[in-house]
Amino acid sequence: DVMNSDPHIVHYVHESGLAKSFLKMLDSGPSGDPSPPPVPELIMSIPSVLAALSLTEAGSKEIKKANPFPSLLKLFYHPKYAMPKSRCLLNEMTSIVGTGLDEIMRNVPSLRQPVCKAIAEAMLEVVSFGSSLVSREENMNSEVRGAIATEIDNDRSCLMQYALNFGQILEQILHSEDHCEPFVQAGGLDAILKLYPYLMPTGEAFLAHISCLSCPSVSTI
Repeated sequence: DVMNSDPHIVHYVHESGLAKSFLKMLDSGPSGDPSPPPVPELIMSIPSVLAALSLTEAGSKEIKKANPFPSLLKLFYHPKYAMPKSRCLLNEMTSIVGTGLDEIMRNVPSLRQPVCKAIAEAMLEVVSFGSSLVSREENMNSEVRGAIATEIDNDRSCLMQYALNFGQILEQILHSEDHCEPFVQAGGLDAILKLYPYLMPTGEAFLAHISCLSCPSVSTI
């Protein structure tokens, strides 16, 4: 709010190191696991802060150089932020973040390509996860029970949540024609087409997920 009310403050936030500290918080680090805690209010505020840090030309260049978008999007396909471990992304949370990214892309055209590229690459990570999951589902005997079956069921639930997350983000971004071309150029459309088949479970799990009511991620994508 302070930066939005007086863009001159953006310069001091960058110069003081506050911006760098904030961006470092988003960094996944050597472990690859996201750093922010699974708190809805915190996650919801991240795009707004990034938008404010990009209000000036110098600030937008710093954000483009730091490229925090892959780290931000990792929150939406990591089990730490998905059920059953967390409920932080339920309801309209992901749509709110998508709206924030849309605002960044509209106000700072130079960030359209990095955002679209980060989304496409994140979705390809989900595709890889889905491919591995389907392979395990197909090789699982119907008599398999216990920890292995539970793990596969949890992973299927996570995949559906990941797909729903990105579907909601894309709903907010792709309503603008200016964002469609860079998204396609970044490989986003190809990622969607690759992901869709993995959202349809096989075997006994098929009937449980075929309904769009029980599986909104399919209808959203």
